[in-house]
Amino acid sequence: GYNAQAAVTRGQIIVAAEIAVESPDFGHLEPAVTAALRELDQAGVNQRPDTVLADAGYWHTGQMENIVSDGIEVLVPPDAGLRKDIRPGWDKGHYAFMRAVLASDAGHELYKHRKATVEPVFAQNKFNRGFRRFQRRGRAAVRSEWRLQAAVHNLLKLHNHWAFNNHVVAIARQLVIRTPSLQHHLYATDATQAGRKLFEEARIYNQFLFALNSTLDPISELLYTDQRGRLLQLN
Repeated sequence: GYNAQAAVTRGQIIVAAEIAVESPDFGHLEPAVTAALRELDQAGVNQRPDTVLADAGYWHTGQMENIVSDGIEVLVPPDAGLRKDIRPGWDKGHYAFMRAVLASDAGHELYKHRKATVEPVFAQNKFNRGFRRFQRRGRAAVRSEWRLQAAVHNLLKLHNHWAFNNHVVAIARQLVIRTPSLQHHLYATDATQAGRKLFEEARIYNQFLFALNSTLDPISELLYTDQRGRLLQLN
């Protein structure tokens, strides 16, 4: 089988979608981060992720050190969620340090976002859209299929984002029309201008890149970044 990998922002946007032939996630931390950074670079996005979050299956001391040396914080628990005790021999060094970081208020606040961001992305594609197995064969073909699925996911997020903001604009117009006191507060007597102001305040500043390639890998670039929360999360 194939192991679908995804790097996701806090806004549940898939930045990188890759395919591995190895079932465990061990060893895929650095390749996934590298793929995400490559997508960002090719899209002309200069901002880099501040923090990478991943579950215990991605623990790889060497790869984590490489990512940290590149200026990106890494939070990966050394113990699986169901494990109540410490792994034998995993009680010192990096393991103890990571447990202390995750137990701190700052570490806990950061890591709690993982389940609320990357897990729903896979749940949405698997259970809501019925994407449970690949229809093609061969790693290159499967990667194209996975990236196409990721593109559909991102486009739906973009559509919902626009629909929500249009709804906000419509409400803003009605508020300004019906409530004269808001006109002064919003520094606009024109409903359209007032709605635009609320639109700009409500919208997520982002950049979207979706390019097609005529090679064997038709979905070559895929990016939709949330500039507010630069958390990169893996699954």
